[in-house]
Amino acid sequence: MLKIIPKLVEGPWVARHAVGQKPALLGHKITTEYHAGDGWFEIDIDVSTSSSATGALRILKSAAAGVVMDLAFTLEAQTEEDLPEQAR
Repeated sequence: MLKIIPKLVEGPWVARHAVGQKPALLGHKITTEYHAGDGWFEIDIDVSTSSSATGALRILKSAAAGVVMDLAFTLEAQTEEDLPEQAR
């Protein structure tokens, strides 16, 4: 349900190529745990569970001084009951 939309604003070509700009559902190939309590919500993302995510992170770490990235996160509804306009 957690979708990430990356956009590399500044950085070397290799970093742009590693990150891409397509939205991706994180829970499909990366282990993601959701935790919630009264007034808070937390998401744990383990990028080490995906070889492609680990490789992209390695490239970004090496170019970190010259990288500017915009990240957007959104929750994607999988069923009609998940939509925010549904009363809970």
